[in-house]
Amino acid sequence: MWRACRAPLVAAVLLADMVGGGGAGGASAAPGTPITLERAGPAYPLTLRARTGGEGLLEVSAQAPGADWATRGAESAVVSVAVDGQLATDIVVLSARDITSRVQLGYVHAGIHTLTLAFDPDASAAATRTVTLRVLSASVSPSPEAATPVSPATPVSGALALAHAPVLYGRSLPAGGGRFQNSHTDTPLLAWHTRTTVPAGAVPAGAVPAGAVPAGTVPAGAVPVEPGHTVLEYSVMWSNEDGGNGADAASQQALWGRLTDIEWVYRVEVDASGSTVPGSAFYQGPGHVALPFRGRFEHGHPLLQTCTTNNMVCDVVVDAGMRFLLAADREPAPGQARERMMDAFPWTYQVCAAEVRREGKIEPVASPDTPALSDPRNYLYIVIRKTTTGLAGPGLGWVGAAVGVRLRENPGVLYRSDHFITGWSLRRDGAVATAVELPAGTRLADVAAIEVARVRTGVLDLGSTITVTGVDRAFMLGVDMMPAGGSLTWSGTVTLTASRPNGVLLRR
Repeated sequence: MWRACRAPLVAAVLLADMVGGGGAGGASAAPGTPITLERAGPAYPLTLRARTGGEGLLEVSAQAPGADWATRGAESAVVSVAVDGQLATDIVVLSARDITSRVQLGYVHAGIHTLTLAFDPDASAAATRTVTLRVLSASVSPSPEAATPVSPATPVSGALALAHAPVLYGRSLPAGGGRFQNSHTDTPLLAWHTRTTVPAGAVPAGAVPAGAVPAGTVPAGAVPVEPGHTVLEYSVMWSNEDGGNGADAASQQALWGRLTDIEWVYRVEVDASGSTVPGSAFYQGPGHVALPFRGRFEHGHPLLQTCTTNNMVCDVVVDAGMRFLLAADREPAPGQARERMMDAFPWTYQVCAAEVRREGKIEPVASPDTPALSDPRNYLYIVIRKTTTGLAGPGLGWVGAAVGVRLRENPGVLYRSDHFITGWSLRRDGAVATAVELPAGTRLADVAAIEVARVRTGVLDLGSTITVTGVDRAFMLGVDMMPAGGSLTWSGTVTLTASRPNGVLLRR
């Protein structure tokens, strides 16, 4: 049920001309009309007209005067969104500046529904009193079994992703701030999916015992995959990470090139009709292990809850303090680094920077000579493409890579992403992100060269080779904590071996 303590509704307003999803249905409100929600004021209802059953979608631009994610006690205002009196999702409004949020409303049947927006005084920070939002669009996406695309923006594959997207209940750990802790720490910001249509004859490894598979290596399903089936994997971006590696934010910059936390949360195989293949659903549980999903579904949506301080999830909901159903029909380009999702939504850099500042994770005096986290504006954020070949294994002969930067003013000094700490090198292949701390005040124009170094991380060196073939992007943050104009790119081939462990990627 929708959380209690709601003010009475004002009269519903029908905005019949807001119709989206290829005519599937829409909500009334002239797009962009400001709506003000007050802490002690009434909720605001809209009429949602669904011409066919399907997934509801809502896009709003919202701001909360007095909200500042960097200030304790003023972190956010929370707007709860309900459909016919049932809580669909919360929206955490993080700033006095407009931020656009896109959320799902869950499955709605054909017909007329009441979509209700309300200020949640229990979850919101004490310093926030109002929220001003503009409904940009509200629509219903027909179920994935529809034979035709919903619209050019939401094809059948998008409808499929929406239909299976996980509902994520907020973290409610007693030691982490209670029922509404995602209103002030590690809040979910974005969700998306990746999709693989299984070719004819493809068969996965088979059934997997609970806890036996590390994160990132989950099988497509626990049963043989049939031709034409699709594997959907859902990821969530949180504003930061209180536990795990996130407790050391400086290592996060080196290892991942970001201060947000990105995790896959749910993976499932669906058949040609869009139905879940029995036994194929997995989630990323505590300890970064893939576990078979045994929890409840809500109209096809698995119910999960963030259950650790490093944002792992569980399939048993123990406290429904907050609820998130972020629109998950976005799909990154194949082979793209996950961190590029931050580039697509640059306000995420502001949010994670604000959180680490509020939590006291930034060193008081910036210095690239120490491994402590510096002001996020002092880093070069870079994505390289690398491949490791040859004998290697964790704890034995695995080798990593570190990115180095030289500046025009003092080219004799090499600033490295790993701060010369072995465990901070990049030990994954593909498009991988890292960040290099530079002296305060450095700008992109000051960069003279970008280099790469091979780093032995095991007790032995078995001769593995690292090949770097590209720099997808390299930029710095501006005064506003968002990516500043300009980015460096490079393509070519640099090969690193035990005898030649260093190479230059780019020189200016």
